[in-house]
Amino acid sequence: MLRSTQLPEVKRRVPFWLTFVPLVVGVAGYYALWSGYADAFRTEVAAILPHRTVTIGGFPYRVAVSVDAPALGLAGPGLSASVSAAAGAADRGPWRPELTVVRLTQPRLRVAVMPVDRATFALSAPAALSSVHLARGRLVRLSTVFDHPRFSIGFIPGEISADRLEVHLRETPTDRAVAGVTPPVQGEVVLAGSAVRIAGGDPVALAATVSITATAPLHSVADWAKGGTVEITHLALTDASGEVLAFAASGIAANHGNLQLAGTIDTVCPASVAAAFAGLVATPEERLRRPVRLAFNGAPGALAMTLPETSSLDRRKQLPPCPLLRR
Repeated sequence: MLRSTQLPEVKRRVPFWLTFVPLVVGVAGYYALWSGYADAFRTEVAAILPHRTVTIGGFPYRVAVSVDAPALGLAGPGLSASVSAAAGAADRGPWRPELTVVRLTQPRLRVAVMPVDRATFALSAPAALSSVHLARGRLVRLSTVFDHPRFSIGFIPGEISADRLEVHLRETPTDRAVAGVTPPVQGEVVLAGSAVRIAGGDPVALAATVSITATAPLHSVADWAKGGTVEITHLALTDASGEVLAFAASGIAANHGNLQLAGTIDTVCPASVAAAFAGLVATPEERLRRPVRLAFNGAPGALAMTLPETSSLDRRKQLPPCPLLRR
C-alpha cells in the first residue's frame, strides 16, 4: 500500500535589516516635519534680526536657534526701545510655535517714553531667561527673570540693583469703554525683586502690580494718553522685619504728555520714605507700631508729599531701625 508523504513546511525568515524599516521611515518622516518647523522658525528669527547668522538645532525634542550679538530696535509714536545681548538662544516645541523660551547672555535694555519727562528705563544683567506666549498677534504673557540686574529709572536718582528681578507682562485688549468711568485695563505688569538696593541703600524685597488702562487696545503712547491711566494697584517694599511701605497711585498724561501721579503710601517709616522720595539720605528712624498714611501728588521726581505728625506716636524700639532706602 502506497502512503502519501508530505514535505515539512519551510519557514521563511524575515531579514533582520527589514525590522528597522518602519523605524527608519518614522524617523525620516518626523525629521522632514521637524525640518519644516525649523525652517519656519529660522525665517521668523531672521526677519526680526536681519544681518545676523542664525544657527538651528535641537532635534528631535525641540526647535532651537542661536544668534551671536543679537540687537533689536523698536520705534513708534511716543516710544523708543532697544534690546541687545552678547549672545541669544531661543527654543520652542515643534507642536507649540506660540510658546518660545529665550535666553540672553549679558542683555541690555533701554526704553524711553516720549514726551513724558524722565520716563526712561535702562537695564543690564549677566543673564536673562524669558518665556513668550503669543496668540492671534496678542501678547498673552511675557515673563522674564533677570539675574543680578542693575537698572535705572529716569525719575529715581541713583542706580538700582537686585539679586533677582522678575517682570511679567500681558495684554488684555478690549474696546468696551464706558464714558465717565476709568477705561478698561489693556495691559498689566507684575514685578517681583529680591535684595533690591536703591542707590546703594539697604536691601528690600519688591512686589508690585501695575495696570494700564486706555479707551482702546494699546498701539501707541499717543493713543494711551487720550484718556488712559497707569494704575499702581499695589507696590510693597519689605525687609526682614516686615513691610516698610505699601504704595498705591494713579497716573495720567497731562501738561503736554508729562505724567502726573496722585496716591498714598502706608508706612511705618515715614521720615525714611519722605527722604527717599526727595532723593535724600534719611537719618536713623525707629519703626512706628502702626503705619501712617502719606498723601502725594505731582510729577515723578517732584512729588508734593503731605507728612503727618509722628512725634507722639509709639515706636517699636525692640525692632531694628528703619532701613536706609537710599544712601
